[in-house]
This record gives sequence, C-alpha cells and structure tokens, in this order.
Amino acid sequence: MLSSEIMYLNSKFKFIDHLVRKIPPDKDNKLIIVSYFKSTLKLVEKYFRSVKIKFVTLSGELSAQVRDENVKKFLNTDHGS
Repeated sequence: MLSSEIMYLNSKFKFIDHLVRKIPPDKDNKLIIVSYFKSTLKLVEKYFRSVKIKFVTLSGELSAQVRDENVKKFLNTDHGS
C-alpha cells in the first residue's frame, strides 16, 4: 500500500502525517504512537517505511529479549528499522 493510499484511509493518518512533518529532522526527536489495535500499528509501520522514517515496535507478540532490544534502539539516537 502506498503512503498516499494510507493517508486517505483514515483521518488519524492525516494527523500522524501532519505531526511527522512538523517534527524537525533532528536525530534527537522521537514520537511514540500507541494503539490498542495491531492492524492500525501495522498500517503506521507501512507508512513509516514508505516515507523512510525509522521506527521500532513494541508488542506483546515480541519476546522479552526483542522488546528490550527495541527499547534500547529507541533510546539510542540511531534507532529503528
């Protein structure tokens, strides 16, 4: 799915896109997105990949070790996928 298609799926994505574009491209800027719905987070991941935004994921499906590694990546300025 292309980022332009995602933007029209839901007003929440328009808001996320607006927020992301307002954040100065600085290594120290970070954004946390929380959702009860895994499907929403999967769409956010696709959007971030399409616009080349680095991200990490935390979920109950991940092993404790992977979650810990992702937290460390997030805290590090060079984090993300």
